Amino acid sequence: MAEIDEEWTPWIDLRMTELGGVVYRCPLPDVKDVAESADISAMKADLAEMKAKHARARAGHKTKLLEKINQLDTKIQQHLQKEKEKREATEIKDKASVGVLEAKVARSREQLSTQETK
Repeated sequence: MAEIDEEWTPWIDLRMTELGGVVYRCPLPDVKDVAESADISAMKADLAEMKAKHARARAGHKTKLLEKINQLDTKIQQHLQKEKEKREATEIKDKASVGVLEAKVARSREQLSTQETK
């Protein structure tokens, strides 16, 4: 992972492709979220492919595929749950920050009104 200032993006894209890397053009703190979303999308595509194979598979192979399908589905659900918990924690933190700021504004207004009455 790197933060790079670039004047012309095709060179970076070309070199990263040659190296097997991926370029995300977004603020550095958001890279992890973008990468996790891409991972979940890839897992969902794999799950759909496995389900299609399961539908075509012979009876003996269906059990193994069904186990893999269930494991992958569980993994996807765990990732989605983590994202949900992360969003909820961020919302709680943001609400607390808003409360602190509102209290500061109220104190400032109170101090101003006190100063104006003097």
